[in-house]
Amino acid sequence: MLAQLPESKHFQIEPLAEGVYAAVASEQGYAVCNAGIVDIGNKTIIFDTFISPDAAKDLLKAAKQLTSHKATCVVNSHYHNDHIRGNQVFSPHVDIISTKWTREAIAQNEPKEIRWEKENIPKGIVDTQLKLDAEKHPKRRRELAFLIVYYKAINESHPQLKTRLPNITFEHKLVIHGTRRTVELLSFSGHTASDLLLYLPEEKIAFMSDLLFINIHPYLPNGFPER
Repeated sequence: MLAQLPESKHFQIEPLAEGVYAAVASEQGYAVCNAGIVDIGNKTIIFDTFISPDAAKDLLKAAKQLTSHKATCVVNSHYHNDHIRGNQVFSPHVDIISTKWTREAIAQNEPKEIRWEKENIPKGIVDTQLKLDAEKHPKRRRELAFLIVYYKAINESHPQLKTRLPNITFEHKLVIHGTRRTVELLSFSGHTASDLLLYLPEEKIAFMSDLLFINIHPYLPNGFPER
């Protein structure tokens, strides 16, 4: 284990096992979602890439520092913008994996979503700041402050933003065998029509992305509660 863990204003690194790390988003940083770094011996796998390329650049640096070799594989858990927009910072030689459905959803939704954001988010920042200035309740103030960070992360990323699609897809299950450990990628639905979970069978560690919410109602605008 490293004596000094990588630092970033966008996230904190939390060791889960030898060679397995969570990158937990900071409320005032431009990660927005959490991510994972998994050393499988001959490769490093990155699980989700944040909403901002700037945050993803720090994730890439952290992965190299923690595993001593470059990231060779990225996994996109689902199509929502906060999990995929850091894809562009990774080398063209780095494979990006998702389910087939997720790749198609990224290709279909990102152009429309980016257009909407450019037209609406600058005003959204102003309006949300006015709500924050008037709000007294601490919990609601925290929610509004986080929403402003989310909007700013999107707005500031637009000048450099390029959509990079996954180049490897699967339907239900994909197993990656490394020299150190095996990784299972499993497809479920709930948060969206296709949610990818990364599971380490030996360590019994699962990177669940937005299938897992702690002490808060799950976010389900595109989801299926009955599943």
